[in-house]
Parts: sequence; C-alpha cells; structure tokens
Amino acid sequence: MGASRSLPSNALGGWLRAHSALKQFEPLTHFLLQFQSDHTRRNYCSDIEHFFTFWNESGINLAPSLNAISEKHILLWLEQFKQSSTRARKLASLSSFMKFCEIRRWIEHNPCTLIKRPIVSNRKTSQALNEEEVECLMHHLHFRAFDFIYSGPHATRQKGTALLRFSVLHTLFTVGMRVDELCEMRICDLDLASESKKLRFVTKGGDEHTTLISTICAEVIQFYLAEMRIHAEANDTVFIRVQDSRKPVKLSQTGVFQMIRCAATEAGINKTLSPHSARATVATVLHRSGVPLGFIQRLLNHKQITTTAKYVKKANERSESAALKAPVASWLTTDETSD
Repeated sequence: MGASRSLPSNALGGWLRAHSALKQFEPLTHFLLQFQSDHTRRNYCSDIEHFFTFWNESGINLAPSLNAISEKHILLWLEQFKQSSTRARKLASLSSFMKFCEIRRWIEHNPCTLIKRPIVSNRKTSQALNEEEVECLMHHLHFRAFDFIYSGPHATRQKGTALLRFSVLHTLFTVGMRVDELCEMRICDLDLASESKKLRFVTKGGDEHTTLISTICAEVIQFYLAEMRIHAEANDTVFIRVQDSRKPVKLSQTGVFQMIRCAATEAGINKTLSPHSARATVATVLHRSGVPLGFIQRLLNHKQITTTAKYVKKANERSESAALKAPVASWLTTDETSD
C-alpha cells in the first residue's frame, strides 16, 4: 500500500476517534472523507469495522495488509448474517470500501467483485402518497396542532410536539428535501421576509442548494419559529426536539421517521411510510402534472436522472415549463396556521 497521510485533526478525525475501534486505520478515514452526512459515515464505518473486528477476534488482523483479504474471508464473514437484506447491505458497504482502495492502487483488485450479491425479496420500500392522502395527512396534523384540546400537566409539551410534527412534515411534503437536509437546516438558511421565499441547505453531495418555497410553507415555518424558536440564534438549527431540557437538541432523522409513521397511522393511511416518502410523493405528483423529468431531477438534487425515474413510472416530457402549474401548493393548502 502506498504512502498515506496522517489521521486528520479536523471534525472527521474527531468523529472517527469517537465512533470507530479502527482509530488509526487511515484508509477508512480517507474513504469516509467522501461523505458529508454523519448518518452515511456511521453506517459505512459500522459495516466495515465489523468485518475487520470479526477477523481480529478470530486471530487474524487484516487491516495492515488489505491485499491479503480474499473472497473466502468475505464469504465466511457474511455467513453469520441470516437475513439476505443484511448480507446485501454489509457486502455493498465493504465492496464500496474495497473499490475505493483499488482505484487508489492500495490493493491489486477488489475481492468483492466476483461474489454473488444476495437476492433481497419482499423488500419493504417506502411508498408515495397520492394527493388525497397528503391532504388527509396534513388536515390531521393541522387539527392536532391547532384545534385539538390538550389537558393535564403535559399539555404544553404535547401541543408543541403537534406543532413540530405539522411544520416538519408540511415542509418535507412541500419542498421534497431529504430528511438530513431538513434536520441540518439553520435559521440563517431561511429567507422568508422577501417576496420570493427561499430555503438554503447543503445537499447529499455537499453542495449548497437554494430553492423557492410556497407562501403557505413559509407561513408554516414562520409560525413555528414564532411559537417554538423565539430565542433561537442565526446558527441554530430550525427544528429541535420538544423536551424539558433548556439546551436545544437538534431533531434527528429517527425522530422524523417516527413522526411520519405515527401521523400516517393516526390519519388512517395504510402504507409503509418513511421521510423518503415525501420526496417520492413530490416527484410523483409533479410528474402526473406534466413537469419534465429533468426539472424534477434538479428539484430533488439527483445526480443521475435514472434515480429520479425510479420515483415515477414513465417520463412525459413537455416543452413548456409546468412548475407553476403543479398543484404542490394547492393540495397541501390548509386553513390559517393560527386562530
């Protein structure tokens, strides 16, 4: 393996030292530098670390000599995972890392290349909602946030939680942003005072993206800020957990996942939903409204248009721009956000 730099003393270096047993394993550090999201880094790091830990506990330290890793090592490691979906994910993570090392000539070849990928059947994928289901979901969330009567010692907290759920899910289903982009969005990223309401956030690839939002979405966020984030500073995150602690805690992706699952069940929507369902919903509704696939690709910040195409059955390109004709705002229209 060629010469490599020392472990960086930046934020990633601190993150790796805190999260990985392979603290001085520099190839892993360099591999994780590709990713901006802590969630992505954590998942890759966990899978790759598990492979090396498995063999360390068997008395074989493979980290110093990556070229010694063979297909047999990988297959024996995968045998411990019973579910095909788990094996597929573990193999994909290790293969990405080994491919990274191969490109940089740290190893001669990627030993994962010839291993047959596990067949994953009946995978529970997130589903998109139709216009009626989104309207039903939003009306339910609006009712819980503004019309439901809470009582008891936890009434204030329950009402705050309901307002947070409404604001978060309204934003996701209107803007189509990724859940990590929403969780990382800060007060200074909002431009809600001007005539053209805008949000700015860092995309999956680490690029900065600015998008226009509807007046209704801007009003929802402004009301949430006035009620829940009155003392927030410019660099504070927009959405935080509702809790008794005085120190604000950033909303997590897991928290948003629980929000949408809970809200859908309460609203009587019988579908497998996740925060990703919001992006799929926006893409599907725009496509049905005649918006060109390329426009939807740019809106959702997909590098490849094939990724966008997965969200819709077929592309129906039209020469004229249909952005303003898409009913994204109308089918999310609710009553006033306050009495």
